[in-house]
Amino acid sequence: MDRNTVSRWASRFREGRVSIQDDPRRGRPVTPTDDTSVVIVSTLLEEDRRKSCEEIAHEVNMSTASVFRIVTQTLQKREVAAKWVPHQLSEEQKAARKRVAEELLRRYEAEGEQLLNRIVAIDETWIRDFESQLKSQSSQWKHATSPRPKNVAAKNRKLSSR
Repeated sequence: MDRNTVSRWASRFREGRVSIQDDPRRGRPVTPTDDTSVVIVSTLLEEDRRKSCEEIAHEVNMSTASVFRIVTQTLQKREVAAKWVPHQLSEEQKAARKRVAEELLRRYEAEGEQLLNRIVAIDETWIRDFESQLKSQSSQWKHATSPRPKNVAAKNRKLSSR
């Protein structure tokens, strides 16, 4: 804090001021969020949780800051991006992977490093089928207690049916 501000405050308190709160001001309030605005913003978010504050503000002719305040403080939502998971596997698929892993472990114990030299680690052909999504494209407004959404890569779903 600079010296002039401290001097100004000190003189005001010497003159009889007893509160550190701002005096009421004329004009538009800082938080113009009435019940109608809250209902409108809430309805728009229910229709599409991926809408940004800017999009909502443009739609309802409000300021972006007001929409953000309604979403975060009144509706108590936060923006979360989807968590990337490599596979969404069924119990049968998980069991099959476990069997393969156990078999590879047995073979490694029998054959050693020679087995590892013969294993192809990845099939690069999946890359051209994968349509990546930016983190911001998967963002949604959720309550703090809501589970994080998941995005599963399209090629992995194809592989699981083989």
